[in-house]
Amino acid sequence: LCARQAGVPSFTLQHGLVIDSAPAFVPLHSDFFLAWGERSRQQLIALGMEAGRILLSGCPGFDALFNSELRPSDSLRRKLNFKNNEVIVTFLSQTHGHEISGQIHKRAIAALIGLAHRLEGTGKVVIKLHPNESDGFYRRYFRRSDLKSLTFISNQAEYLDLLSTSNIVCSLFSTGLLEALILGKPVIELWFDDSKPLLDLPSIGGAKAIRDVRELYEEVLRLSAPAAAANMVKTQQRMLDDVLSHQRKAANTIVELIGKKLEVRR
Repeated sequence: LCARQAGVPSFTLQHGLVIDSAPAFVPLHSDFFLAWGERSRQQLIALGMEAGRILLSGCPGFDALFNSELRPSDSLRRKLNFKNNEVIVTFLSQTHGHEISGQIHKRAIAALIGLAHRLEGTGKVVIKLHPNESDGFYRRYFRRSDLKSLTFISNQAEYLDLLSTSNIVCSLFSTGLLEALILGKPVIELWFDDSKPLLDLPSIGGAKAIRDVRELYEEVLRLSAPAAAANMVKTQQRMLDDVLSHQRKAANTIVELIGKKLEVRR
């Protein structure tokens, strides 16, 4: 607001998913909004943002990941005692998420525990905690026997190694699902009420709507087959292309967009 009042060109860079039910970017206080992609642009217009102030830029935070050549980490497998033939299902948690939607998280925990027991001997369930989150919320729901079936990871340094080593990645509402898709991993969006999921992968045929542990287990079994996983990733790529424009070159695109707007102001 101060920049606009002083006549200084200002830009807001999208820094998370656009949530229809809890819009964080509207009203727009800067001159322009640098949106991740067409999906965000359409959502923002529907929420009342002027179309002419929205510029498609992509997300610079994902540039390095698009250009990376990460492979499954043998050292992480040894450290976590993963066997080569085991299916690794990683759940990406979110800080304060359980405070915002406690009942949904409780159902997710019940599904993860049930999945871990069903995968006993054939797979592992890993809960990747958010960097600002402790495992206290989760552990209060686990019996001692449950903890043998689950692995917690809080070390952010191992995050990308974990994604690249996982066979399947799931979450309630983490942008980590986008990172998993960039790495070519099939993702599952868990949701346990009647509201619309944030990424809403089922709407594009990119995932099954998972409502309970039976459906989760069946989907994990299905995606454990390489051909099924490859087909799912191909389908989910359509969503990724819609959410993230200017892949691999978002940072350069932002510099160019700002430069063009500054030239117009002169």
